[in-house]
Amino acid sequence: MSGHWTVLKKHKNRETPLHKQKEAEFIDSLEDLFDVAHADALNMITIPEDREFLLGQREKGRRGVMGPVDEVLAARKAQKGSC
Repeated sequence: MSGHWTVLKKHKNRETPLHKQKEAEFIDSLEDLFDVAHADALNMITIPEDREFLLGQREKGRRGVMGPVDEVLAARKAQKGSC
């Protein structure tokens, strides 16, 4: 990835359509996930929600996000505490 940036930076003053296209492709690629999951992660994951989350993260635009609190777990703990 850094090699692509170096080549684009060298020719930053070019106005050719091909160069503009390469710049646009590079900028679009910055939004992609840096996937550090195991190569066989989808087969290893047993919880369907976790599998869907990983697939969502791999999509363009990333529809899934992780929040600071697991809402389902927090609700379960609150329910157990009130009994």
